[in-house]
Amino acid sequence: MSASTSLKLRLPTFVLVLEVVMIALYGIFVTYDDNSNAKLQNNETDPMENSMYRDYPYFADIQVMIFLGFGCLLAFFRFYGFSGMVFNFLTATLAIQWAILIQGYFQFYSDGKIHLGLINLINAEFACAVVLISFGAVLGKTGPVQLLVMALLEIPIFAVTEWAVLKYLRINDAGGSILIHLFASYFGLGVTFVL
Repeated sequence: MSASTSLKLRLPTFVLVLEVVMIALYGIFVTYDDNSNAKLQNNETDPMENSMYRDYPYFADIQVMIFLGFGCLLAFFRFYGFSGMVFNFLTATLAIQWAILIQGYFQFYSDGKIHLGLINLINAEFACAVVLISFGAVLGKTGPVQLLVMALLEIPIFAVTEWAVLKYLRINDAGGSILIHLFASYFGLGVTFVL
C-alpha cells in the first residue's frame, strides 16, 4: 500500500471509528430533557415556557455562525480556501457532538444520564466556536486528522475550564470574551508552539 493510499484511508477510518464510539456513548449516556421530549408535549404546551420553542432562534443563529460564518471566514486564505471550509464543516460536526457529551457531564448530568436539550446544544456550539477559533491558528500546518484530534483534546479542557470559571470563580462572562475567545486564542497559540 502506497503512502498516498494510506493517507486517503486514514481520515475516513478515523471518522468512522469516532462516529461509532459517539453513537455508543449517546446510546448509553444521553436522554432528552423534559422540554425536548416529544412524548411530554401536546397542543396545550405554552411555547414561551418551553425552552425548545423559546430559544430556538438563538440556536439557529449560532448554527449559521458556526457553519457559514466560520466556513466563509476560513475561505479567504489563498491556498487553503476550499480545504479550510471543508475542514470547518468536518471539525464543527465532530466538535459539537463531542461537546454535548463532555459539557453535558459537567452541566446537564443527573439520574445517571446527560439530559439533552436546546441549551445543551447552544453551549456545545459555543464550545465548537472555541475549537474553530483555535483552528484558524493552525490551518495550513495541520491535516484533517490532526484537527479532529485537536478538537477531541480541546473540548474537555475547555469544559473543565468553563465549569471552574463559572461555578467556582463565579465570573460573569458577558459575551464569552474570556472563556471563548481568550481560551481559544491561547490554546491555538499553544498548539502552534507544539507543532
